[in-house]
Amino acid sequence: MFSYIKSFFYSTTGKSKTATSEKQISNEKDLTAIRKNKDLSEKLMIIRHRTKKRLGENNLTWHLPGWSNKLSSHVDWSIKIENKLTTPIIRTENNIGRYISAIDVPINITDTTNISLQKYLENFGQFNSNIKIDYNLSSNYNESVRFTCALVLLPKHLKNKILPCKITHRFKNALHKSLILSSNKSGTGSFIETDRKHIINLEIPKTDNNEINYNICAEIPLIKSQTIPGLYIRDLNRMVTGTLVYYFFVDEDNITEEDFEQIITVFNNFKTEKYGFN
Repeated sequence: MFSYIKSFFYSTTGKSKTATSEKQISNEKDLTAIRKNKDLSEKLMIIRHRTKKRLGENNLTWHLPGWSNKLSSHVDWSIKIENKLTTPIIRTENNIGRYISAIDVPINITDTTNISLQKYLENFGQFNSNIKIDYNLSSNYNESVRFTCALVLLPKHLKNKILPCKITHRFKNALHKSLILSSNKSGTGSFIETDRKHIINLEIPKTDNNEINYNICAEIPLIKSQTIPGLYIRDLNRMVTGTLVYYFFVDEDNITEEDFEQIITVFNNFKTEKYGFN
């Protein structure tokens, strides 16, 4: 855990290592001093520093994805950059969720084939024949899914591959498992969780403008079949949950008023059940 947090505060050039903590960045002069040779972690840190106060004024907060020693089912969805950095996320301070009908949630099987999450659950075996799991993972004809909202700000002109990432408190020997899936404009990736951190091999589309994009990330609760060894079936005592991970790109050296308006709009829209699926 310490090494994960430390990755935001250290950069290595050759054999020398210099520390630049967020607390040390107190003004624009400090930001200018590291601007010329900043690496990816420093860019993310600058973005956090320059937006933190304004976000707080709108009941929004930065959150470092991780696991909790207090919660038994704590889950965070974020974005992993080139298998190196897990990006911090913006969310509301109370992190209140919304219930959305699975019929209204789009899942892109490929970049040209789109179905609803409801149909995906009802016909899971058809789309994932390599996973030993029951064909139908739906609990009823109109599944209700509890989604929370998160926003990731990424540095502009990022050339690295960005991938969905899930961090959970659940351990390998947990009694229950979840099928985790992430869907975006390029397709959908899914598999049964096996550990506390997962990176889904599904590259997230990039844009050159300020367009807000999203990843639909979900966890479908499973339990082992009592009759067929090795087969997982839907756990009907738990509901499907997930996170809508919105993201767009900003210039860490010039975060504009338009950027702040987009951030606030994302959470206001989520609150008023405007999810931007279309």
